[in-house]
Amino acid sequence: MNNRKEESPNPASNMEQSEADAELTQEQIKAIAKLESLGYKKIGHYDDKMRFGTNIPTGSNRIFDVEVEHLQFAASNVEDYREHQEYKGIMNRDGTYAEFMINYSSPRIPAGRAVEQNHWSYQASDCDHVFNPWTIRSGAREYSTGFHIRSPKKGACIELSEISPVSHFATPTGSTWWPEDYTEYTLKVWVNSSGATEVNARKAQQIAHSVLFELDAKQGVQFSLISQGSTRVNVNRMKRSTDPQSISFPSTVVPREVAALFSFAGEASENPPFAFLSYYQVLEYYMPWSHVEMP
Repeated sequence: MNNRKEESPNPASNMEQSEADAELTQEQIKAIAKLESLGYKKIGHYDDKMRFGTNIPTGSNRIFDVEVEHLQFAASNVEDYREHQEYKGIMNRDGTYAEFMINYSSPRIPAGRAVEQNHWSYQASDCDHVFNPWTIRSGAREYSTGFHIRSPKKGACIELSEISPVSHFATPTGSTWWPEDYTEYTLKVWVNSSGATEVNARKAQQIAHSVLFELDAKQGVQFSLISQGSTRVNVNRMKRSTDPQSISFPSTVVPREVAALFSFAGEASENPPFAFLSYYQVLEYYMPWSHVEMP
């Protein structure tokens, strides 16, 4: 299990100091060359991280850090993924894996910080995926971040964890660079399916909506997927308990209309009439839809 890295007082000076001392293997140098050929520019190297910048036609100017040990994997796999059409994130060629960027309801708290403020309680899965979360130490408390859970029928897995190396490169609409001690988290979904790419992708998206819906409805923890369109206005949520948040695989498929409307109702807490009408619509029109069993 990982330990949190100590925060550096000056990342820029760290980069300057270690740039000359940094040594890369020939494989890592080749990986960087391939990534640069795809439009990602190396900015610098400090400690065990490589900093890249990008300005590609479908995205925006970004600066991000990637662990040096992950460079070869990223270079070898980045072309096997494409940007998700509807939400900020990526998916593989057959749609059986999707990684979604997430948003948090408070404009003052980045999603990554919100993930680390929660202690997630869940049953460990028996799948083949490797889940290696960070350890958070806060006063006398010590707990792991994120979660990895498997569906009872073993047809899908959900994971909330640190953004993958490939997603850094393959998500052109990803976030900008944060302070050195900031960790970005994404929601990852695996589905076991031999169906068409569109079917698999739709199933992964439904699972992502469903787990975020249940987090909000049951725990009051409000994360949402980030639409490729305009972003929503966020408002503050009530302070939550420090008790562990109990996470389980969602038992039913929640249509995106339900998840989106329920999320909007929570965000409209400063406008009670809108919140009431949104919750009313969820109960009256959409909840009967939420009966399809998960894989």
